[in-house]
Amino acid sequence: TQSYASPSFALWFLLSLFAWRLLLPWFADSPRAIPVAIAVTILAGYLEPVGHTLSLSRTLYFFPAFLVGVQYGPRLAAVLGRRSVKVAGGLCLAAGAAMCGFAPDLIDRNVLLGRDPYSRLDMAGWTAGATRLAAIAIGIVLALSFASLVPRVLTPITRLGAFTMYAYLLHAPLRQYLVVDGIFPKGTTHWEVLAIIVGAVLLPLILMSRPVRLATRPLIEPGVVRVGAARLVAPLRRRT
Repeated sequence: TQSYASPSFALWFLLSLFAWRLLLPWFADSPRAIPVAIAVTILAGYLEPVGHTLSLSRTLYFFPAFLVGVQYGPRLAAVLGRRSVKVAGGLCLAAGAAMCGFAPDLIDRNVLLGRDPYSRLDMAGWTAGATRLAAIAIGIVLALSFASLVPRVLTPITRLGAFTMYAYLLHAPLRQYLVVDGIFPKGTTHWEVLAIIVGAVLLPLILMSRPVRLATRPLIEPGVVRVGAARLVAPLRRRT
């Protein structure tokens, strides 16, 4: 059941992004912002009411990573371009992939999602907070590792980066229809996993393609449509 108070799948991010934007002016320039944000999300995990409602738990859980990008983004961009950092990033990603492939029992997906309080994850005591701290740190390191390997040259693929909002917003209802209704494979066999990988690559490319953007722009970027219409009407108004 879909609900604004308890968003599922991609919808939670919209609520969290809205909250981060509201919180940013209070944290952006503070040198203690990231430690405080980490402390708050660790302590929040001990509180039963802080869960999936209004995406509160995830908002707090991913806020430190959001602040890292805001405070250190330009400096990190320069560092991530170094060859040594790229090598280290590749090794980190390889280690993460190896763990997922050979020791999946060591990874609790629900912990990484940051959606639920510790009590619902059967965790308690100081180890629960330490586990969340480790998950936050590992998530940031892996995200930076991936970013270090992103090519710095402009290619047809990187140009599509300006239109990722189309892929994000349009894939959610398609995913609900294909996966929840059982049309798309569940990934229980090797062939189904391969189908999921191929679909995950092709679907964003299709949703960011020019025909799809033109058809859905009034929904995704209504402001752009209004500006374009105003530019077309302006010469006609001057003539009259």
